[in-house]
Parts: sequence; structure tokens; C-alpha cells
Amino acid sequence: MRKRLSLVLICAVLCLSGACQSSDSIEPDGARKVPEDFAFSLKFGAMALNGIDTYNGTLTKDLIEAGTEAISYTLPAEQKALIYDAFVAADIPSIEKSVLNSMWSKPPLAFVFAYTCDGVTKEINCFDNPDEDEDEVTTRFLAFARGIVQYVQGTAEWKNMPEAVGSYR
Repeated sequence: MRKRLSLVLICAVLCLSGACQSSDSIEPDGARKVPEDFAFSLKFGAMALNGIDTYNGTLTKDLIEAGTEAISYTLPAEQKALIYDAFVAADIPSIEKSVLNSMWSKPPLAFVFAYTCDGVTKEINCFDNPDEDEDEVTTRFLAFARGIVQYVQGTAEWKNMPEAVGSYR
């Protein structure tokens, strides 16, 4: 049930992002204008060792027994705009807590999202614990973060990085 709700939220965020009312400026094609300073990093997975970092232009993959590998990566402008639309539609800036779902699972599946937007820099930490009930804010955040993870793991750059060896179990 929880996975189905997350999938519905991801679809809703991505599909409805253009339909949401916002004080952001709207481009002639209906897309929101991405603020000049919009940047983010998302660390994710067991121990939050995987990640995308638009501040430094990198993708990092946890190879478990082989450490981590980081490569240069520039997020395409059209993908950045889609992520910004999802960011606004999920109302990420309204999240006031810096830690959501503080219960750790084994292995700990974590999301650490840091962002800068319109002069504000913030970090949100969330642990994906299937045994803990999620409130609406956590559900919204996890749907947003999982959408970014899905994008990252679907890139050719990610797929061309070495496969992880071993496990955390």
C-alpha cells in the first residue's frame, strides 16, 4: 500500500507540476522559471553514499566493498526544470523539520537533500523505514526524493559506472 501511494505521489508531482498555482514566474510555454541559484544535492541509499550534487557537478555511486566512485555530471537544463517543478509541486520549501522519519531501518536507507533556492539554503534528512508510519510531509518528501533517485539511476552515466560488490546485510 505504501509503495502504491508513493508511486501515485511521484506521478502526481511530475504530471501536475505545471498545473500548480505558484508565485514563481511562468515562462510562455507554461513551465516555471527556475531560479538562477537553484541547486541541490541528494545523497541516498544505504548509508546515503550514492548521490547527485549539482553544486559540484558530480554523481557518486556506492560500490560497497569497492568504496565509492564519483564522476563529473552536469544536470541537463530541461531535467533541472522538471526537478524544480516537482520541488515546487511537492512544496519542499515549506518543510520546516530538518529530520523526517528518524527511525533507522537495517540497513539504513537514507535521503539527505540539501538545496539552495531564492537565497535560502536548507537540508532535510529522512530515513526510509518501512516499519514506521509516515506523515503527509514525509510521504511527500519521499515521493520527491525517490523521483530524483529514479532519474539518477536511469542515466547512462550511472549505468556506465561499476556495479556494487557485496552488501550491507
